[in-house]
Amino acid sequence: MMVHRFLQTIVRPSRNACVRATETSKLPGVVRSGLAWLLTVALVTGCGARSELEVRRAAIDDAALPADTTLSSDQGVESTADAEPDRVDTAPPSPAPPEIVALSTSGTATCARNATGATWCWGVGAMSGLTRDPVPTRVKGLDDAVDFSIGWYGRIALTASRRLLAWGHGYFGDLPRTVAAPELIAAESSALAVAQGNDFHCVLDSDQTVRCWGDNQLNQIGIARTKMYELTPVPIAGVTAVKQLSAGGWHACALIADRSVMCWGNNSEGATGDVGRTVYAPHRVPGVTDAVALAAGGAHTCALIADGSVQCWGANKYGQLGDATTTGRAAPRPVSSLTNVRAIAAGGVQSCAVLTDGSVVCWGGTAGFEPGATTATPLGRTTPTKIVGLAAITSIGVASDYACALTDKGRVLCFGQNDSFQLGTGVTTASSTPVEPKF
Repeated sequence: MMVHRFLQTIVRPSRNACVRATETSKLPGVVRSGLAWLLTVALVTGCGARSELEVRRAAIDDAALPADTTLSSDQGVESTADAEPDRVDTAPPSPAPPEIVALSTSGTATCARNATGATWCWGVGAMSGLTRDPVPTRVKGLDDAVDFSIGWYGRIALTASRRLLAWGHGYFGDLPRTVAAPELIAAESSALAVAQGNDFHCVLDSDQTVRCWGDNQLNQIGIARTKMYELTPVPIAGVTAVKQLSAGGWHACALIADRSVMCWGNNSEGATGDVGRTVYAPHRVPGVTDAVALAAGGAHTCALIADGSVQCWGANKYGQLGDATTTGRAAPRPVSSLTNVRAIAAGGVQSCAVLTDGSVVCWGGTAGFEPGATTATPLGRTTPTKIVGLAAITSIGVASDYACALTDKGRVLCFGQNDSFQLGTGVTTASSTPVEPKF
């Protein structure tokens, strides 16, 4: 009878379930032991996890005590059941994020690859030009990338087998179209590196020459504007002995073996470094004679000089030249108080530098984003600002309002605006301090 009443209590839990469970201490030890699992069910319903743990422990303690195993006729049959031991459920450990060796950032999307060439992308348009990828998503069909470049609209990758793959929106062997997944557009046995502009593409060949194709309305593919676009790669005359290639919004630049820089394309705001011309064919940038690396942004360009300083030229509305002004200029000039630089990057209206000690400084940035700041400002920084929370950085990718850095351990850290999942965290919360994408 006592057991029957007790079962009724369990089947119909109420606000007093915890009290009723306590009252079962009046039952003989064997009954309490045999019904420990029923107590657990009742307590999960009416008492919560803490009470469940307490009752399980009480049941085990009671089972260890001498028990009267002979029950009276109204208590049921004889039982010697022991209490069920505690069982701790542990979730499987989260897989470790991949060790990243290279990344590329532009617009509102970023892609990163590991040493074997497996590639992940995140942000708006990261995969198809149309979708949103809140966290890094593995790119199907791209497992052996050796180089890639992310533009505002399209993405292009070079594989270990020297195939050229593209996805997103661009000139992919046809009129402009959107490709949802990486598609073979050419077999490039001689290509060493790729560069992606807003709607044009370039490759650096093994003979140190450059070929480009795509939109040519502003001479961005280096040929006369008699053709508004080109569907297949065409050589750029006069550009030889190239060591590095970088594509900006509507212009591109090449680092030459003699440490000079050549640029071509849109020069309306001075991005190609040619004073007095709006659109011009490839030419050497006056005043840059000892460059070791370069980075083309939306409408500005920066060059890393052998002595660890940086020179920039072009548009400067948001301080992207880093010269303490917002005045644009075609002639290169040094970034204010910047030394000991080992790597540079430029985005839409922002520039960043990795210093020899592994720290990062940035300057420029769109309205609402100021590198390293905690509140929105109408304009970006006009001089380099240290990004708190970044250390042991080897390279960095920069867009207009956010950036992603790569550490010497292969971790990715992003900071800035996040309305389009640029930071890869799965939410749209902006962060002025670096956060890690959720691989």
